[in-house]
Amino acid sequence: MKIIIIGATGAIGKHIIAALQKDHEFITAGSKSGDLRVDISAE
Repeated sequence: MKIIIIGATGAIGKHIIAALQKDHEFITAGSKSGDLRVDISAE
């Protein structure tokens, strides 16, 4: 299964990826790093 992780380089995101990486493929997203750049702030 492919999973998008927003905040994958943060403290919680790193643990999520470590726990699930054996069985899943990840797409990482963040405001400054990752496979995708996202801005989820309200304007």
